[in-house]
Amino acid sequence: MKKLYQVFLEMLNLEGIEEQRLINKALIEKGCMPVGQGSLANLDDREMKIVQELIEDSDYYLLVIGNKPHIETASQMAWISHTLESVKRKGLPILIYAYQGEACFDFIQKEQSTSLQLQMEKVKKEIWCEDFIQQWTSKEELYDKILSGIWNMIEEQPQVGWIRGDCIGRQVLLEEIKKLQLEKRLMVKHIEELEEQLAATQVQNEQSSTDESQLGYFQIFGTYKEDKQGVVFNWKEVLNLDQLFATWGSFLIEAQKDKLARTRLTEIICREYRYGMKYSFEIEDKAYEQLKRCLGHERLLKNFEVETTGGGVTEFLKLTEKGKRLLNN
Repeated sequence: MKKLYQVFLEMLNLEGIEEQRLINKALIEKGCMPVGQGSLANLDDREMKIVQELIEDSDYYLLVIGNKPHIETASQMAWISHTLESVKRKGLPILIYAYQGEACFDFIQKEQSTSLQLQMEKVKKEIWCEDFIQQWTSKEELYDKILSGIWNMIEEQPQVGWIRGDCIGRQVLLEEIKKLQLEKRLMVKHIEELEEQLAATQVQNEQSSTDESQLGYFQIFGTYKEDKQGVVFNWKEVLNLDQLFATWGSFLIEAQKDKLARTRLTEIICREYRYGMKYSFEIEDKAYEQLKRCLGHERLLKNFEVETTGGGVTEFLKLTEKGKRLLNN
């Protein structure tokens, strides 16, 4: 939404109509509303209050100094000194353009008024301590410098600005539309990622289901499900080491405590090694040691001191008499 910026404008010793027109033209072209518009000396209290409110509502301060002394120069100087104090107190960004630099104050030497001399020196010190003071020598140069100066000021020191009241509701609606568009893009991206994951899972399942030699080696066919605390194990879809040991453990146990040992085995292994871990001899050996401790604790292990070997499946089967018979067959 387009913003307008209010610029409090003051002109000292600048009586050329063309210069004043170009100053206003430059401000308007950059989306600025000039207020003040020149000399504001000799104001009464009510008018001073209005001007003070204009300064409070402004975004920037612009002072242009010419080279034509006015009969009311003294009162103008007093007013500029007052407004500069107000502007600095409010913290407004300041732009000052002086004709031929400090030479614009040379006329003071021709004046006889001591009060004017003192006021001029005070304003001169206040003005020349500013960072954004520039000099100009022609109305064309003044116009170009105000154009670039106000633009740089808006970019480097952006202010609140002004927005039409009837545009605020429309702005809220536009912001809501942008928010919904962003949420839509994020949702579409999330759906695409889920579709990619689903496609990859389907390919993996197809490969697992067609690898009959692997399933046949472990003698696991079909789908076996075990419900334990809300967890469902599907051996055919996901065949990992935890499920292998849990399934074989219950198959090899020959005792009245089969159910207890099977439950303990499933809890220990599935808690220690989560699903989705890659098959490795190291993981298998660790799970094998836990299995031995579990079976030994339940007094279901015939040979507790059997050493583990890389892979561990053969040694695992040797742990029980039923496993040994299976190997011999």
